[in-house]
Amino acid sequence: MFWTAIKYVVFSIVLFIFFCSCRESTSSNISFYEINNAELVREIRLYFDSVKLPVRSKVMHVFMRESIDTIFYELSYAMNAQELMQTPLTVYSRIGETLVAFSYDGIKEIKLCDSIRWKYLADVFPEEYHYFKEHNSYLQFPIEQKETVVLVFVGGKYQYKTKGVR
Repeated sequence: MFWTAIKYVVFSIVLFIFFCSCRESTSSNISFYEINNAELVREIRLYFDSVKLPVRSKVMHVFMRESIDTIFYELSYAMNAQELMQTPLTVYSRIGETLVAFSYDGIKEIKLCDSIRWKYLADVFPEEYHYFKEHNSYLQFPIEQKETVVLVFVGGKYQYKTKGVR
């Protein structure tokens, strides 16, 4: 009887903690990936500091493509949440206070569920988040050209970059 009561109390506490941790949004309690390549971090910072960002952009967006031993990182900035929600496999990191979304180009079969994605994006795009919750669709924004930089890494080492507009 005593052990049954102890098990019930422990189970109740665990259940309580679980339900309390399932709060809606915000990024204070989510995990971020760590970037372990100093050259990549430096180049992302250089891009972010040098490009003239539109006022409403708060997220760096990095598309990654791999070919044999070469990785291409296309740096740009996300203008809205829909842009990030449409890329199936996206993980999130931080460089200083900047949210950085890394999207794997070409992978469509796996993704983070939308509720997890919104945990990263709700604080950054609150107007879009509330609109999406209410209407189950995205706010529409005009398509804008962006300054991009493509970084080329071979064997994990930075080689060169090219600049463009997308």
